[in-house]
Amino acid sequence: MPPRYIGKAKKRVPIKSKKESAARGAGVHGGEFGVFSKTSHPVVLAWMKDCLELWKQAGWGWTLWDFRGHKLDRAMLDLLMAN
Repeated sequence: MPPRYIGKAKKRVPIKSKKESAARGAGVHGGEFGVFSKTSHPVVLAWMKDCLELWKQAGWGWTLWDFRGHKLDRAMLDLLMAN
């Protein structure tokens, strides 16, 4: 079965709860996110785009750790630089 991407809507639930924490003064950071090395590159890019856009809207920082299993191509670099 190929990897299935759940989409941006499912990510909004944990974002909402962390926004509530941030509103009370807690710092929030998307720490060391990455994906399974066998995930297809288009799915990786879609997932990263959604995460980065949501975190940017929330005003949160992030750290990426996963370059080993995925190519850092122009599309990924542009995505990272935009966020």
